[in-house]
Amino acid sequence: MKNKLEKILRRFKVFEKSINILGLTNKGVGEKPSPTPPTISLIEESEFYGRDGDKEATIKLLLKDDDKGSNKVSVIPIVGMDGIGKTTLAQSVYNNHKVQNHFNLESWVFVSEEFDIFRVTGIVLSAVPKSHSLPYDKRNLDSLQTELKERLMGKKFLIVLDDVWNEDYVDWKNISKPFKYGARGSKIIVTTRTEKVAKIMSTIPTHYQLKQLKDEDCWRLFKKHAFDNIRDDSSVRKVLETIGKQIIQKCNGLPLAVKTPGGLLRSKEDVSEWERILKSDIWDFSYKESKILPALMLSYHYLPSQLK
Repeated sequence: MKNKLEKILRRFKVFEKSINILGLTNKGVGEKPSPTPPTISLIEESEFYGRDGDKEATIKLLLKDDDKGSNKVSVIPIVGMDGIGKTTLAQSVYNNHKVQNHFNLESWVFVSEEFDIFRVTGIVLSAVPKSHSLPYDKRNLDSLQTELKERLMGKKFLIVLDDVWNEDYVDWKNISKPFKYGARGSKIIVTTRTEKVAKIMSTIPTHYQLKQLKDEDCWRLFKKHAFDNIRDDSSVRKVLETIGKQIIQKCNGLPLAVKTPGGLLRSKEDVSEWERILKSDIWDFSYKESKILPALMLSYHYLPSQLK
């Protein structure tokens, strides 16, 4: 028994060294997952496919000034599952020249899972020019929100709250108090994955529900990422295109799911690499059960071990 225990202990020491080499850390039960990488307002319009109708409809809502409504500031939710293009749509309308000319000021806030009222208020505040020089305390919420109220007073603004998860009605009412002092016609775009968030925050009768992309738009997006630097007259181009069209059928019309394998196969002319992606068992995983897009799991699967 002593020899067996010593053998087990030696194996544990090997595991311990492997953990350090791979940069893995011990996490306690209940700890929060790693934060999602923040989004920004900038967009590469050349990657905006199949959303022209959605874009025009959203811009129309933004430019509409309702003089009769009870809400001076309108909240427009954009709802859809992971990877469907909510943020990309918001970026596109945010950067539209008609929209920018319509509002006095704009602010983009990446919210994500942590609905921090101090951080959101502070980011919006930093985007609003000072009209006076009265001091305020960044550590005091009342001081922050009072300052924001003064700066928004009478101004027509556009604020994007990207990737909102919080479903607490009271939190939203608290964070939105300074926004109500803006001029009539001010707008807030909220992107969210859940219907409940949309219902809590929306001031319009229905929220904007994004649908999956059509196959032809998915194919255009995939080609942009996967076929970069692969010549049209390449000997394997037609073979790769045939496999690529089968791959996008597995992406269910989700732009993020299309871009991920496209990035994995970028500029590669090895047919076996493409077939390996196409035939991977990961495509069979259920999104509803794991809450992770199969395409993203695929991306992780093919990372080198030290990056995993």
